[in-house]
Amino acid sequence: NKVRVRIRSKGPVINTLAEKYAGGGHPLASGATVKNWEELDDLLDDMARVVAEYLRENNIKRVILKYLNKILKRNLKK
Repeated sequence: NKVRVRIRSKGPVINTLAEKYAGGGHPLASGATVKNWEELDDLLDDMARVVAEYLRENNIKRVILKYLNKILKRNLKK
């Protein structure tokens, strides 16, 4: 069983991440294939690192605050 993964980004370059997992594509739109669920967990961990590095390098605090605010508002409506 293989899992096909589509990766999209509005910031960090993700095609190098996709290449690590038998994939590739454009800097902000790529795909990959993982062999099992454990490898999918690895990809998600790597993706979290890529995003964290991007946020740190670009000092993006307001984006995080805006996103968290959006989640809070959505959850309060429920």
